[in-house]
Amino acid sequence: DHIFWRPWSNNMIQFWAGDYREMPTRDQRDRNEMYLSVIPAADVIAAVDKLLPSSTTGTSL
Repeated sequence: DHIFWRPWSNNMIQFWAGDYREMPTRDQRDRNEMYLSVIPAADVIAAVDKLLPSSTTGTSL
């Protein structure tokens, strides 16, 4: 529920770990825990595929 700066955020997808698991309150968060690790890689890959145009040149990295 954030308001992002425009127009810089028009072409972005934000991930929040709280969409994938219950998050502790700010004062109860374990600063050593990697909360981003709960976001599935498949969701990140799908977001990349959505935002980046597919290559039609036939080249690979």
